[in-house]
Amino acid sequence: MSLLELIDEVKAAAETDNGQDQGNHAELLDKIHRLQQAAETPDETVMRLRWQFMTTAATRFALEYGILNALCESGGPMTAADLAQKTGADALLIVRNMRLVTYNGVCDEVDHGTYAPNDRTRFLTLPAIAGGFNHLYHFGFKTTQMIPELVQEDKLVQFPQSADERSPIQHAFGDTMFGVLSKDARRKKVFDDYMEARRYSKEPKWFEIFPAGEKFTGELKAGRDEPLLVDVGGGKGHDLALFRQRFPDVEGRLICQDLPATFSSLVEKPKGVELTEHDFFEPQPVKGKPKCFTPIFRDDLTFRSRRSSLLPAQHYARLAGRQMHQHSPKHCDGDGSGKKPHPDRRLRGA
Repeated sequence: MSLLELIDEVKAAAETDNGQDQGNHAELLDKIHRLQQAAETPDETVMRLRWQFMTTAATRFALEYGILNALCESGGPMTAADLAQKTGADALLIVRNMRLVTYNGVCDEVDHGTYAPNDRTRFLTLPAIAGGFNHLYHFGFKTTQMIPELVQEDKLVQFPQSADERSPIQHAFGDTMFGVLSKDARRKKVFDDYMEARRYSKEPKWFEIFPAGEKFTGELKAGRDEPLLVDVGGGKGHDLALFRQRFPDVEGRLICQDLPATFSSLVEKPKGVELTEHDFFEPQPVKGKPKCFTPIFRDDLTFRSRRSSLLPAQHYARLAGRQMHQHSPKHCDGDGSGKKPHPDRRLRGA
């Protein structure tokens, strides 16, 4: 397909995207991506991929030094000298770093060495969004650096099964991710912030894909004092709180389980949610008859590990959350329309 034909496809997708339908928006981004691929020469593609890590590193630098937060607090343009005085970073280093940050649209360069916040700056500096960026940078970069070495030594294992097998993250950090977090309060706080990022997502919530209103008032109906949902590793209860807001008349207890350190930083308890301290690698303490468990499985390894602790409950409870709905026909098609899911969702395998 020629460039001009691809441009026409982008134009048609742009006319369809009204900002209300995530499927249409994903289609637009996909068309733009295909156009860029077609326009690039092979050496340009390789060059972009070669240096792609620097764009993430530059943004991480701007977050760590507080440069993006300073811009948001100012509400207006700041020079590199102003930012240096505010953050302690070297002014020349700020200028060099911000070339990549502004190129990626994270903030605007309104004059040489003068920067202003935009909507992306304000979004990225939200604690939950910055937490996600920092968490994935910390674990992702160090882990992926290990991959070539593990391949060369024939030690790359996706799903460790025996005591002498370790995953890439265990090679990089000497422990599992949750093991690292249990020993590092600062990293745990960043991770907890990240878990709250889902409230900002425009993707459908699990209870919008799974017919929660129909099921929880029908075949999965619970009594007022019976467990309805148990969110295993549910952070600070944000998902259950959103569920309660959406279905205020559905009866049953909503139970959020997580580690004590997660709840210790909670400013306000979510309304209508019971917070219970629990390690998901230990046997499930809820012995009633909850209608659904809603664990958020990040990968198959976590699923395999956590599934064993839920097995005693499985004869009377269904597993909900990502594993429950990710293979449903509706979810696989994105929003049920047959359109492509958002590219970021394809990348995460969510």
